Amino acid sequence: IKGDEKRLSTAKKLGINQSFNIKKKDIKSYLSKLTVGYGVDVVFECSGAVEAVEYGLYLIRKGGRYIQEGIIHQPIILRFDQILFDKELSIIGSRTQKPSSWDKAINLVNEGKVNLKALVSDVLPLSNWKEGFRRAKKKNSIKIVLQPDK
Repeated sequence: IKGDEKRLSTAKKLGINQSFNIKKKDIKSYLSKLTVGYGVDVVFECSGAVEAVEYGLYLIRKGGRYIQEGIIHQPIILRFDQILFDKELSIIGSRTQKPSSWDKAINLVNEGKVNLKALVSDVLPLSNWKEGFRRAKKKNSIKIVLQPDK
């Protein structure tokens, strides 16, 4: 995971057992050692960052599964021959916009299987929405909740 320590700490609280800051750790060496050189089984890329996509496709094992959730806003040059023939990957794009996905997510929260409170870093009154957007742009917050004014 690329980013600040606050986000990495939150990921651990949510049950992620392997997280790392690629600014501080060589991801290629780390994952090669962790997987004994085979590569990871599944990459679930959520940031949409070109660098993360490239790393994910490089670090996945032969026959692995790559899921792209993050929206990519820049062109990416990929070696399709390596992805399809050398690695034999399954690549899946996901936007989770089906109504049934939302129903499943709500049920997981209601059943206590997902802790959303750990994701909320800021709660602001709706009248302070400009500050909420400012914080979101700075990316110092994880999720910001705007509540109706009392």
